[in-house]
Amino acid sequence: MNRHLLVSLAAATGACAYEPVGPPRNLTLPAARSPADSLASIAVPACLRGELVAAEPLVMDPIDLAGGSDGRGAPGGRIRVLSSSRGDGHYDRSTLFAEGLNFPNSVLPLA
Repeated sequence: MNRHLLVSLAAATGACAYEPVGPPRNLTLPAARSPADSLASIAVPACLRGELVAAEPLVMDPIDLAGGSDGRGAPGGRIRVLSSSRGDGHYDRSTLFAEGLNFPNSVLPLA
C-alpha cells in the first residue's frame, strides 16, 4: 500500500513541474516619493512615532550589486557612518568608513 502511495505522489509532483515565467510586458513602477511623503505613508501603532532621520544624499543604495559581462560581480560596496552635528538624532553628516567590500549588507558594532 505504501508503494502505491509513493508512486502516486511522484506522478502528481511531476505534473506540477516549475515553468519559468518571463517579466510582464508592461511594467509600471510607482513614482518615487519624497522623504516626507514616504514618512507620511508609514503606519505605526499610536504608542509609537515614526521620524525621518536620514535621506538622500546621505544614504544611497543600501544594497547594491553590479555584475560584469563574465557574470562576476565587482567589489565596490561601501559602509558609511551617519552622524548628527547638532546631537538631535537627525543625521546631517555622512563619513566613509570602508570601501571596496564584496557586497556588504549589514553592519554589527562590537562593544
